[in-house]
Amino acid sequence: MYKVQDNFLEVEKFNSIQKYLIGPDLPWFSQEVIAQKNEIVEDGYFIHTFFLNQPEYTRGGYSSHYNIFEPLLEKMNVDVLIRLRANNYPRTEKMVQHSFHIDYPFPHKTAIFGINTNNGCTLIEKKKKIKSKANRIIFLDGETRHCSTTCTDVRNRINVIINYV
Repeated sequence: MYKVQDNFLEVEKFNSIQKYLIGPDLPWFSQEVIAQKNEIVEDGYFIHTFFLNQPEYTRGGYSSHYNIFEPLLEKMNVDVLIRLRANNYPRTEKMVQHSFHIDYPFPHKTAIFGINTNNGCTLIEKKKKIKSKANRIIFLDGETRHCSTTCTDVRNRINVIINYV
């Protein structure tokens, strides 16, 4: 089950988030594994975890700029935040599709919030393709298998993943 909504945030609120995530001040952390522990991606990707609430990790805010997402979380009516993370997939010569997965093996919700428009996409189980678009949000039931792709037309594909109850 999924739902797509364009122009999710008011323009000023979205622009503030976009400017920060695309700007030069956010540290990105290199990763070579996407989605599943056995899928090593040749070119890797980058993440920045803003919030994490998992028993095996230190809980709470991981970034001093976590508050930039308050308008997004308020509009989503998040009761319990599990994780809030930005993904940055560098442009590849050919589009690369990653493995289908669910984010957590327990009941939860997932939202994928687009920061920039590009030719990458999110694929939902049963072959539904949702194009990557700035200020577009995709709401998924946590049990819905999905995957990401890279893009080939701009420098990088950036989105924000919110896992919540």
